[in-house]
Parts: sequence; structure tokens; C-alpha cells
Amino acid sequence: MSTKNFEKALKEIDRFNSQDPRQEIVDGIAHPQELTYSKSLTKWVLKLDPQASEALCIAARGQHIGRWTIPRAEYPADRSGYLRWREDLKVFHAGKVGGILRDVGYEEDFIRRVTSLMLKNNIKEDTDAQTLEDALCLVFFETQFMDLMEKTTVDKMKTLVRKTWKKMGAKGREIALQMKLPLEEKHFLESALAATIYGQPLASLLEQTRPLRDSVATHRIYSTITDIERLRTFMEHHVFAVWDFMSLVKALQKSLTCVSAPWIPRGDPLSRRLINEIVLDEESDESPGGGYLSHFEIYLRAMEQCGADTTRVNDFIERIRSGDDIREAMLGAEIPEPARAFVERTWDIIESQSPHRIAAAFTLGREEVIPEMFQNLLKTIEKRLPVELGHFAYYLDRHIHADADRHAPMAMRMLVALCGEDADKWREAEETTQVALQARYKFLDAISQRLMQSIPFEVAARA
Repeated sequence: MSTKNFEKALKEIDRFNSQDPRQEIVDGIAHPQELTYSKSLTKWVLKLDPQASEALCIAARGQHIGRWTIPRAEYPADRSGYLRWREDLKVFHAGKVGGILRDVGYEEDFIRRVTSLMLKNNIKEDTDAQTLEDALCLVFFETQFMDLMEKTTVDKMKTLVRKTWKKMGAKGREIALQMKLPLEEKHFLESALAATIYGQPLASLLEQTRPLRDSVATHRIYSTITDIERLRTFMEHHVFAVWDFMSLVKALQKSLTCVSAPWIPRGDPLSRRLINEIVLDEESDESPGGGYLSHFEIYLRAMEQCGADTTRVNDFIERIRSGDDIREAMLGAEIPEPARAFVERTWDIIESQSPHRIAAAFTLGREEVIPEMFQNLLKTIEKRLPVELGHFAYYLDRHIHADADRHAPMAMRMLVALCGEDADKWREAEETTQVALQARYKFLDAISQRLMQSIPFEVAARA
């Protein structure tokens, strides 16, 4: 199998697909729809298998070749018509690609291998066939899901999602959970697949807490930060939530791993892996100016960049560094009352020293809701604030993608591992989630009132 033949085959497949009269807009430019689809499918095949065989790459590129030439409208509108259309398409695609391969000089054995992949023969036994099927499913989630959701009932979409997931292999599912998808689609996939991916206890917990999580994620505050002064006030409060988020992360790491010497193996290996991976990003992420910083330190730089007052938070950190109790440090640093109330609720959870409670607050009270919260906030500041907010926008964007694509799924698996089949632990996880989310909502409410009324800080009363 020569590289020359391979290049010729791809060129001919792309040439044919370039004739597609249907157009798709990508980055503001119109492209033939089937050409775009075939290249996207190839991209996912190589993501799944960087060493993909020549036959697999050609099968991916030609999987839907010339699909527009056999319109769905030419078949009966019922299910039998749909199935016959799909079967005719498969035969046409395989035959068309087979003809191209003969023309460029491939042997019949190779052609049979490519057409077998395109016809999806022996998916569960053939690794390449499963890779192609996974790639097809990933293209569906990436490019077709949202359009179809607008035309299909919720129940039918959930059935379709579950059938799609069932067809996928382990590698495809892993990548699907890490895809950068619209939050609306991620939430839909969560509701459709939670029981399948994480088990029924977590699926039930997600369902029970969804209304409160939605109220936090869509709070009115995100649309009220319309000028730089309001952003500064928001940040001067919110920075303490950033700090206690880091404390939740470290409390989990301390509970689930050995962080002292002499070292000994400790905790569930999966939970150790997940929390250490999260800590790596949260405590030492890439800094927008180069190098590495914690997300808290990036937030402080963002505050300085936009002119927010960091006096109280720096004083607070210094008091802790000097050995003050958390509550004493909050009073001494005179941090805003809403922030103090919020941190106290978080600290109550940390002081429970109960890993599953801390994990519940971290997972459903933070990691799962933060992406949508920050996406709504980012939309407002990008639209309303024409000032340079590079560090803050960077901070928000890092959380939107890291939490939604990696951290939230990892945290959910960790919570499942910690609660197991213990009904009491799941009940306590739900109680803790409700407490964490209610505290967040009250915190946002209090800041929102100050933003709308332009009220200065209410300094926490000294003991």
C-alpha cells in the first residue's frame, strides 16, 4: 500500500464531495457540507487512534461520500422507508469508494477491507470498525446534536442519546465526556446518561438538585455587572469564594491521599488519581503571562488589572499564614459580610472531615455549576465592558472548559466511589449539596443587591 495511492484516494474522495450543492458555514465561510463532514470524521478517527491504518482513514473519508445524490425524500416517510434509505446509502458509499480505490491502483484485498469497515461489519470484534463507529458518534455530538434537539421531543432525544452511547466503545465514551460542547447539550447528556455512566444514585442526586443548581447558574447577578465599578465590587466579594474553593480541593486531597511523610498508600486509587489531577490544574495552572499559578493567584492578578481592591483578601491570607483561625482571620481582615457567611458554610463542610460530604459540595456545589455561571458572566463583561480584562476573561474561560470538560466528570466519579452503595452517604451528600447551593445563591443575592443599589461594603462586625 503506497502513500501515493493513499493521497490519490483522499484527493478523489474530497473532489467528489466538493460537488455537494449543500453548503455549511464554518468560521464565516461556506463549504460543501459533505466535504466538511468527511474531514471532521477523519479528525475524530485520528483523535481516537493516532496510528490509524490506511484502510481506516480512507473508510472515514469516504463514509458518506455523495450522500446528497440519494435524498431521503425519495423514500417513504415511515421507518421502513428510513431503514431502506440507510441501507441503500451504505451500499452506494462502499461501491463509490471501492471504484475510486480501483482507479488509483489498490488491490482487491485492500478494497474489501475498506468496504467492510464502511459497511460496519463486525464492529464489536473489529477494532478499526469500532473506532469508525465511535468517530461517527462523536461527529453527531459535535455538529448535529443541537439542530436535531430543536426538531425532536425530549423523550425521543434521550432514547437516541442512549442508543448512540450504547454503540460506542470505552475510548469513544471517554473522549465524549471531555468534548467542548455547548452547556445546554452537556446538561441534556447529563440527564440522559447519568444513570448509565455514574449509576442511579448519582443520577437521582442530579435530578433532585437540578432546580437549585439552575437557579445558581442563571442568577440575575451575571447580567447586572455592566460597568467596571460593579465588576470590582463583585470581585472583591467573589475572591473569597475562589479561596475557599481551593480549600475544598485541598481538604479532599488531604482526605483521599497521603500528604505527609513518611508516605504510605492511602485511600481509593481512583479517587487519588482524580483529586491529584484536579489539584494539578487548580494549584499550578498555566498563567496568562507565562509560568504557573494557582487559580486564586490568577484571580488576584485579574483584580489588580481591573483596579479592584485586594487589601482585605491579602490581609486575610496573611492572618491565616500567621496562624489565625479562619473565622478570626475573616473578622480581623474585615471581609464583606456576604463573603464571610458563604465561607463559614463552606468551612462547616470542611470541618465535618467527611470526604463524601466535602466531595458533594465540591462536585455539585462548585464544579458542575461553575461553567454555566462563568459563561453567563463572561458574555456580559465581553459585551458591556470595553476595558482590558485579559486576566479575568482568562480565569473564567479556564474554568468554563476545564470544569465542564474534565473536572466535573472526574469529580462525579470520585463522589460515586466515595458514596458507593451506602444509602446514608448518598442522603448526606444530597443534604450537603443543598446547603452548599443555598449558600451560593444567598451569596449571589447579597452581592446583587449591593450592585443594584450601589451600596458600599458592609464591614463584618468585630467580635
